[in-house]
Amino acid sequence: MGAYRVGAGIFAIDKSGNFLLLKRAGDSTYPHTWSVAGGSMEEVDCENIGFPREKYDVSEYWNCAVREVMEETSLNFLDVNNNIIETLFSESKKHTYKYMTFVVHVDNLKSLCSAIKLDLNENIDYKIFNFENLENLKRHSELDKHKKYEEESI
Repeated sequence: MGAYRVGAGIFAIDKSGNFLLLKRAGDSTYPHTWSVAGGSMEEVDCENIGFPREKYDVSEYWNCAVREVMEETSLNFLDVNNNIIETLFSESKKHTYKYMTFVVHVDNLKSLCSAIKLDLNENIDYKIFNFENLENLKRHSELDKHKKYEEESI
């Protein structure tokens, strides 16, 4: 199998259970859906060594996640490396895509988010959610289309 497309993101959560989600722009992949900040790995994330390839170090995924979050929100997660509480890895068996999500504890998410400057080409809004108000999030028809696509491609 050829080289995988890879990506990474950051799920930022504070001690109160608040977490950050971004609303994707209308012309992006899965438009108007909510997701964690993140995106595709680039050569610079791998210190320009053998990109693309099939396997990557966790540090390269972290570099990708930090860069993507900085590009999308202007938030800098370089200094929170010791606050990573979990890494979640997904690998598609059907498609050639690997994605690592870093669950990162932050002291005060609301304070951190006061510095957000969105790249409106990628995301049009952000919100701080907790698990109680997440149920109130309305699903967008594009998300339903994606679910239908996933079911058809299994």
